[in-house]
Amino acid sequence: MTEENEKLQTKHKQQFWFKVGLTVIILLWLSNFLILFCHNPGTIGDSFGVVNSLFSGLAFGGIIYTIILQRDELQLQRDELSLTRLELKRSANAQEDSQKALERQAANLKKSAELSALTTLIEYYQGLNTKTYDIIAKERYNDVITIYIARITQILEDKQS
Repeated sequence: MTEENEKLQTKHKQQFWFKVGLTVIILLWLSNFLILFCHNPGTIGDSFGVVNSLFSGLAFGGIIYTIILQRDELQLQRDELSLTRLELKRSANAQEDSQKALERQAANLKKSAELSALTTLIEYYQGLNTKTYDIIAKERYNDVITIYIARITQILEDKQS
């Protein structure tokens, strides 16, 4: 509803200024006509002194109105700029949060890869342990498996803390 009112007001303003402009053109045309066909153009020029004062006052009023409009537009621009700054700040904060989440995800992927590698090594040594008949080799494999299990436990404890 307000947009329709604004459009209607804009239309009325345009019609008003069109009428003012048309009046000025007619007055200028009439003054030129009178000057051309009159024997004493000085007196005709003097008779338009009031019209001259009127249009000077209207021009001054138009300048003041323009200054007021510019002031209002500048205030709107300042408001929009402050809102833009707030949105950019929110965007920067969201990007920082996203970066932190990606860093945590990368750290978790690294730990997951370590766990996977250690699990694969444990399975390998357990397979060797079952295939080997040498007791010394089995003890060595058990020691290696124990070391890998300790590292897995340490990684899981670090992840929980």
